Amino acid sequence: MGQASYRYQAKVTFPLSGETSDAIASMDNQKPAVVFGVIGSIFTLVGSGIAFCGWNQLQLQRASSKWTRTKGMVTESTLLKRVDRHRRSTMWSARLNYVYFTIPFDEGTNVEDRYKVTVAEDGKSAELLPIGTIQQTSTSDYHFSFDDVELREGSRIRMAGQVWSTWKGNALQVVKENALHSLVDIFYDPGNKEESVRYPGAEPFSYFFSIFGGVFATAGLGSLAVALVLNRRGQGNK
Repeated sequence: MGQASYRYQAKVTFPLSGETSDAIASMDNQKPAVVFGVIGSIFTLVGSGIAFCGWNQLQLQRASSKWTRTKGMVTESTLLKRVDRHRRSTMWSARLNYVYFTIPFDEGTNVEDRYKVTVAEDGKSAELLPIGTIQQTSTSDYHFSFDDVELREGSRIRMAGQVWSTWKGNALQVVKENALHSLVDIFYDPGNKEESVRYPGAEPFSYFFSIFGGVFATAGLGSLAVALVLNRRGQGNK
């Protein structure tokens, strides 16, 4: 007959001293404080960064409302369509190009007294000429210059950038308000005349990032406050 074998497993426990038990209890009490502290730090840093960037962009957009107003000629006004087959949705936007002279226009200024638009017979191209003495003219790519004033090109519709939306109405309105070869209001930065925009100012959704970042950062500060309270309670129980 085979020999039976037995395996014994002994479990030995050692009593913890009072100081060790207090230390373990203190560590358990500090865990929530650490969690709230880490989460609070992340929320505060991320939220502050989002709010800061959003606020800077908002100030740039608001500053454009004080740019110099002039008249420009639309050289392209196109409705854009983008189909997302994965999401089964259609997005709409507009593409706008224009040319403008850095000549300020005040309210009530008659545009016919300053500009002349000559459209080619095919209707595909046009020339924008100021009424007055023209020192130098070049008919290529809409480039003209007179009296040290150069014709410039722009394509920015809004300061917030190009917007894509599932609603066709916004993009269609831009195309309708900016017919090809029409003269429209253009706003350019007097400090940097290359910077221009068709519709100046801040859009309502531009406030979103500043508000969202502020709420995010506030939640982080609240979490840090909770962590501080829990940490003090843990120290008081020692």
